Amino acid sequence: MVRTFVAVPLPAELQGQILQAATALAPVLPQVKWSRKVENLHVTLKFLAEVDEDRLARFGQALLDRLRALPRFRMAVRGFGAFPSPQDARVLWAGIDDQSGGLADVAAAVDDVAARLGWKSEDRRFHGHVTVGRVRDGIDARDVLLPLADRAFGELAVGEVHVYESQLGRGGAGSTYILRCRAPLGARHDHNEGDHHGDQRDEERHQRN
Repeated sequence: MVRTFVAVPLPAELQGQILQAATALAPVLPQVKWSRKVENLHVTLKFLAEVDEDRLARFGQALLDRLRALPRFRMAVRGFGAFPSPQDARVLWAGIDDQSGGLADVAAAVDDVAARLGWKSEDRRFHGHVTVGRVRDGIDARDVLLPLADRAFGELAVGEVHVYESQLGRGGAGSTYILRCRAPLGARHDHNEGDHHGDQRDEERHQRN
């Protein structure tokens, strides 16, 4: 059985800017368990939980078939916030500015592919974000997050979606992510857009946030 999730990866420069901003908040909000490694940062589309290898292979193939019909798009990372609210912060995040609606379309397609293979459809509205910290008991983070509410971290061209295996860590070290599948999107809106993910290795490992 493989613990698995689906995500949009981020370029290293953008990851670094997000982590730098989160690290600056750590002394102010010591209760939060912050992401500590830049490679932790991504946009989760769906958590698949424990999956056997055969089912994971079927999901990967179905995702490849579905996503090649969707166009590549651009999105931006902007602002810090929290779930369920800054006043009762339990998950702290950098937000996604999805002006084209491309990320929402991809998230819906991932959910549909999963539902066709027996996973439960999401019952909450998709809210694209990059998790930077978690805290078990809610805290009031309004004063800390307000200055970062509109901070622009940068834009990226999204050309593919990744399926990761998550191997749980020990002793607070977090989990290791192993890339199991790449699902490229279809035709580009802008033929000048580069694909910044093409040089990543198939066994790329990530530390879970």
